[in-house]
Amino acid sequence: MPVGIINSSYGGTAIEVWLSKDIAKTFGFMNTVTKESEIVNPKREPSVMYNAMISPLIGYGMRGALWYQGEGSRLDYKKYPAYFSALHKDWEQRWGIGEFPIYTVQIAPYKYGDGKGVLMREVQEQIAETQPRTGIVILTDVGEKNIIHPANKEVVGDRLAYLALGKTYFPMQKDFNKTYFYYQSPVYQKIEVKDSIAILYFKYATRGLTSFGQSTEGLFEIAGEDRKFYPATATFPLNQRNVIEVMAHEVKKPVAVRYAFKDFVSGTVFSNQGFPLSSFRTDNWDL
Repeated sequence: MPVGIINSSYGGTAIEVWLSKDIAKTFGFMNTVTKESEIVNPKREPSVMYNAMISPLIGYGMRGALWYQGEGSRLDYKKYPAYFSALHKDWEQRWGIGEFPIYTVQIAPYKYGDGKGVLMREVQEQIAETQPRTGIVILTDVGEKNIIHPANKEVVGDRLAYLALGKTYFPMQKDFNKTYFYYQSPVYQKIEVKDSIAILYFKYATRGLTSFGQSTEGLFEIAGEDRKFYPATATFPLNQRNVIEVMAHEVKKPVAVRYAFKDFVSGTVFSNQGFPLSSFRTDNWDL
């Protein structure tokens, strides 16, 4: 079966430019651009990219879409889930072929300097966990501090291929515990506290979690009721494969844990299949 990819991309855009005019209006965007000469900022004009680069593709026999966007929307990260959901439903309806999954690439770590990059990564993972017919590949291990688009594109393509195979092409993959191969990163599930140790549980980690011998120093932080975070040590219990235990001598009664929760970070925690753990936090405190 031949498989092809149509690349329709424009760097640095906000998600609004990929919304159809009808959907943009539901969010209060009044797109009055009717010809190219009226476009002031194509990276911000609602619907401009949809009109030029998505609408002409409707009707092609596509199985779904791969979505690598988010850097240009990080300042509006709170609105992003609603925009993405509306875009997805609209595209699905317009193609009219039933399920039309959109699999996202989480934006890579980069020194934005405003603290919004990590919040955008958090929102993207939440979308993949809560919105139907979605999925995500994680890039916490390949970001570059001074380059917003990291050079290692091969790993992005590999992880997207696994995701598409696992979630779309092989129906038997629906039950992750009865899988033929693994295709997605572990996801934080819940926290329990025993004495001074925070015990973290993860989904999609039935075969275990590991750092592959790399240091996790500086990646985990733990806080008590005072909400003051301290660097923490992490261990991977041999008797519980989907668990990480976190502690710090300064925190006697843990309340919250964060992992790689910065704009730029080099993540070193993976599933045993080599899929990186996303940055996450167990709290919902304002940053």
